[in-house]
Amino acid sequence: MFVTSPRGHPMLVIGSYKYCLHRGKSANLKKIWVCSRSGARKCRASVTTVEDQIVSSKNDHNHY
Repeated sequence: MFVTSPRGHPMLVIGSYKYCLHRGKSANLKKIWVCSRSGARKCRASVTTVEDQIVSSKNDHNHY
């Protein structure tokens, strides 16, 4: 599910995890999303979407 953060940035929610847009502009077809805890917890999980469809994911979350 795609949502907007309180600051107005696009976010992707999958289960209980939130992802922030890392690479790709709004108009680009391919977007890379990183876990919203990637900075604070150094989480390595990421998701790649093409035309808003998930094409790959790395569920290497190091938190709950």
